[in-house]
Amino acid sequence: MQGEAPTDPNAAPILDSQKDAERRGGGRKRGDKNAQQDGEQQNGGQNAQQGGDQGRKPVAAPIDQGPPPTDDRAAQQEIKPEKIVPVTEEKGTRVERAPDEIARDRRRPKGVDVVRKLGDRVILQFNNQTFVQSNDAPRVTRGAKEVYYEDLSGDRTREIVERDNGVRIVTIRNRYGDVIQRSRIAPDGREYVLSYVDERHYQDDSDWRDPGDDLPPMRLTIPR
Repeated sequence: MQGEAPTDPNAAPILDSQKDAERRGGGRKRGDKNAQQDGEQQNGGQNAQQGGDQGRKPVAAPIDQGPPPTDDRAAQQEIKPEKIVPVTEEKGTRVERAPDEIARDRRRPKGVDVVRKLGDRVILQFNNQTFVQSNDAPRVTRGAKEVYYEDLSGDRTREIVERDNGVRIVTIRNRYGDVIQRSRIAPDGREYVLSYVDERHYQDDSDWRDPGDDLPPMRLTIPR
């Protein structure tokens, strides 16, 4: 945790979260605060103390959250699992498209830099992290009797791989080519989910944002 040394040596340090709030407009500018402090010092110590008391925000009382859960079952009582929709439920529009065309047409989020291309692999850099994006179509479609593609709503694509033994491997990808659902369907129609992404996270694949923005400001309880 990093902090900034305050002007008053007896005051608590200023946290980075407080400075971020000021930069986003959540508080007054530092220059305005310094100017106000200088004016209060010129008007006298009594006026400065009164102005400081009026500008100080009331401290919210801590909320009693009750005792912690006794076991995992008690902690997960309010969790409602999402009902998984069959991978073939939505009706799609069949298109003639080769696997390599699917890989080339992949769109990427803003801020992604292509570092290098090695065959069917692409090295990407995003947010100071390096990723390798590969095309798994040759592995999935090896030995298939038929492979075809369907366009779904929300810029999604469904790939259906049919094998000689009647097994189907169905994969749904989002607009960037990421696998969001993949199932193995047996000849008797029973579906085995191999990969699944919660639909509530679909809206998060458009733009990247700092997960820390959802956290409350850090509170420093060290006594002065």
